[in-house]
Amino acid sequence: RGPQTQPSLYIGARGSCAALSKPIQSYSQSNGFMIFDANYWDAPNGACAVSNFGTGPDPFPASGYVAELITNSVDLSTAQGVFLSFNHQFRTLNFGQVNTRVKVYVSIDDTTWTEVYNNGDVNESPIVTQSFANISGIATGQSNVRFKFSFEGNYYWWQLDDIIVYQPFANDISVRNPKFLSPSDQLIPVASEYNQYPQSMPPQLTFSAEALNEGYQTQNVVKAEVKAIRNGTLFLTQNIPPTQGVNLLPLQNQIYQNSSSYTLSNTGHWDLIYRTFQIENDEAIENNRDTIDLEYTPFVLAKDEGPSENHFIQPILYNNNKRRDANYYKITGFGSYCHGFQVGFDETTPIGTQVVAKIFSLNSNYELVNSIAVSDTISVNGAFINFPGEEKLMTIHFPSPAFLSTGQIYCFAVEEADSTGSFGIARSGKSREGSSVVFYDVYTEDVVFLDTIFT
Repeated sequence: RGPQTQPSLYIGARGSCAALSKPIQSYSQSNGFMIFDANYWDAPNGACAVSNFGTGPDPFPASGYVAELITNSVDLSTAQGVFLSFNHQFRTLNFGQVNTRVKVYVSIDDTTWTEVYNNGDVNESPIVTQSFANISGIATGQSNVRFKFSFEGNYYWWQLDDIIVYQPFANDISVRNPKFLSPSDQLIPVASEYNQYPQSMPPQLTFSAEALNEGYQTQNVVKAEVKAIRNGTLFLTQNIPPTQGVNLLPLQNQIYQNSSSYTLSNTGHWDLIYRTFQIENDEAIENNRDTIDLEYTPFVLAKDEGPSENHFIQPILYNNNKRRDANYYKITGFGSYCHGFQVGFDETTPIGTQVVAKIFSLNSNYELVNSIAVSDTISVNGAFINFPGEEKLMTIHFPSPAFLSTGQIYCFAVEEADSTGSFGIARSGKSREGSSVVFYDVYTEDVVFLDTIFT
């Protein structure tokens, strides 16, 4: 798919089971990407059902499709170490005797192919996933290296972009996925870390992070630490277990996590600086650290305080369905009364759109149960429409405050008063996948999970 192709790069998978598919959000998506759309070839239209299988222009054979993309020859005769990186998005199906897989192979003689990547039992990836393969043992010093990307099976699709073959540094440890959620909260699908906390709701911080060996040599005694800094002053330095460190092979990772929790002073702005280090001299120190910031406020609980960055584009399928955008929030500290919340509407929202704010309680499966607070219907004011770079929040009040119990998770939602699909929410920063959602139509109960939202 490219800027001038039909369908264009703005279209993802198109088959009968692809109603919510979006194009891959890769780094160079703007100049095109590759896709094998098995669902389209087998059943481009109709219901997403077994009864509809085989109705397309090229139904899958009994043994499944085998669709291959093979690169030109690459000369790696002078390389000392070789990694393969690629961005992709896939959805696969195990049906009948066929288990659908997406695989990558490497050859140095145009005849023998060695498998270096397989999605295994993971049947669906996020909108973009970056995968790596250490092919140093196969490709280092070779002058005729080819790569084969192979879709093997029946359903659904594989989108592929940003294929890179490179020589990494010899010594390079990076820190990834820094968190301060407790281990129990990390198991809750809708739990999330927040950027702003009310002073009455200080979080219990359990520090964790991941170290990844991005170099082609083993890294020894790799450790992780976190520092807590408030307004430029260091208050805490903590080594994160395993404190003795571990040895990591190329592309091997290690999770570091505290078993105890900490409560920081509930005033001011805090920076949590996570860092990894090892015995070897790291050749790319810029990826050895990452920072999470959090702030204590008198009353506000919020996922991100930053300006609008982008907005969610809803599938055309839902243009005439009632829409509800929501975030999940967990109440810590003492139980509190909620008098209302703030919403950042994006530039796609028509001025005067009628919306309602609601708070829902959840059952043990984190499904919506009852609305415990409902605002009056209000019109969106043009003064609160956000273009990228703007941060204008519209406050929606409840006629009566809602009591929120300690330890409970609630769904805070804004929905339209009719069914025109005519509002949008600006997005900023990152929130845990699954903790921000868009619901469509109370009858179909279709849900889109977002990994960034601004409310």
